[in-house]
Amino acid sequence: MTPAAKRTLAALTIALLAGCTTAPERSGVVTPIHVVTHGWHTGVVIPTALLVAEQPALAQRFGSDGWLEIGWGDAGFYQANTVTFALAVPALLWPTPSVVHLVAVADPQATFGAHRRHTLCVDERQLQQMVAEIAAAFAVDEQGQPLMMGPGLYGDSQFYQGRDSYHMLRTCNSWTAERLATAGVDISPSFTWFAGGVMDAVADQLAAGELSCTGVELAPAAAAVGEGVAPVAVF
Repeated sequence: MTPAAKRTLAALTIALLAGCTTAPERSGVVTPIHVVTHGWHTGVVIPTALLVAEQPALAQRFGSDGWLEIGWGDAGFYQANTVTFALAVPALLWPTPSVVHLVAVADPQATFGAHRRHTLCVDERQLQQMVAEIAAAFAVDEQGQPLMMGPGLYGDSQFYQGRDSYHMLRTCNSWTAERLATAGVDISPSFTWFAGGVMDAVADQLAAGELSCTGVELAPAAAAVGEGVAPVAVF
């Protein structure tokens, strides 16, 4: 094999190997976030100040301290006190309006417990992009203010009108998976429709020693977030 052919082969090999790596690499200091499950539905929990920085109007409702749990889903199904067949069918058969659900959380570890939560650490670049995507999920008025809807499901919570449509191939859990893929989790949102798939993907990556918060340098803002207040009741 000629030297030129060897160089070409080496370049192709590197390119192929790089293409197999779907999760971006962390760099520098990191911030912890949490992935939580409610059995059928998943969400992400991030420092409140990060989302308020992208959407300042939320500070009027939630302040800027502590954490926010963020969920997304079908407007009718997610807000319903009782789930019925009439609510479920439209959400499965055709695109429907969406909502964003925000919950103030003082202490994610105490609120959700180890059996319903995974904690991972992401770098600043990944985190900023993920938070920007979350902020973009809100429908806004002419002044750029998020459109508040009814009260949330538990604790100090609120529903907001969503910008995108919910449909069978983009469920609440695939939305969570999209945000996690941005944060560096090796997950396929297009094929992650159920809560178990989200939680398993994160667990597998943590078990492999990736995205762990052990032995890393936390960003100053993350280290300053308190986690000692009594938890709210969740279901």
